[in-house]
Amino acid sequence: MNRTRPGPGAQRFYRRTPREMPLPDTAPAPLSTLSTLAPPIEALRAARAHDGTAFDVCHGALALRALLAVNGAVLVGVLVACDTWLQAVAAMGPALAVSLPANLLWLGLVCALRRVLVPLAPGARIAALMALGALLAWAAWW
Repeated sequence: MNRTRPGPGAQRFYRRTPREMPLPDTAPAPLSTLSTLAPPIEALRAARAHDGTAFDVCHGALALRALLAVNGAVLVGVLVACDTWLQAVAAMGPALAVSLPANLLWLGLVCALRRVLVPLAPGARIAALMALGALLAWAAWW
């Protein structure tokens, strides 16, 4: 094993003493500030009044997701109901022509009724949205 001695540059490096960084002048926080860690009541009420995840469907990209999900479900339903591939292809056009206007109308109504639907409890909101979707699907089919 050949051990070599470090050169003069390494010796200069190891001789340096670490520089101490000056600390800023700070005073310890009083114990009474621990009670300010909880968010103010106004912020909690505002968060409850505006549930951002409830109506993300009003954004463009998520509205596109809703359209794709409904159209995908309609296409799967058509494929299951038809006996052959040619029948499925022939039935897809009318099925999408019925589902697309209902889906777009549902998206528009949900965004327009957003202020009415936000104060509802999550279960009631989901029920109202599903009832609106069922009504529009029935109207489009009729």
